[in-house]
Amino acid sequence: MLPSVASEEAGAEHWGREPYAFVSSVIGPARGKDFGQAGISWLTGTSSWMYIAVTQYILGIQPTLEGLRIRPCLPSCWPSVRVTRRFRGKTYTLDLRNKPGACLVNGVPLVGELIR
Repeated sequence: MLPSVASEEAGAEHWGREPYAFVSSVIGPARGKDFGQAGISWLTGTSSWMYIAVTQYILGIQPTLEGLRIRPCLPSCWPSVRVTRRFRGKTYTLDLRNKPGACLVNGVPLVGELIR
């Protein structure tokens, strides 16, 4: 889904858009030789959805009514990540480690997955 990767895989000339900007769509295999060409670029809505995908689903930092839920799903090549997150008027420093149950919040191990 990253523009630079998609551009490289399709070939920059075939991709037809900037390799650093999100696009509205990519032409599917039913269109034959056009398969892999990018649609309209520079759509701000697409980049905001990528922000949600990274922060809430890869880093696993999800705001909920009950509090801030921490469920990271880090790629195996990331041993750890440090994130500063403001939530409901407070600032949290989160140290996420790539093993189950290994999360520090402001230097203290998180018990469970919810910061109330």
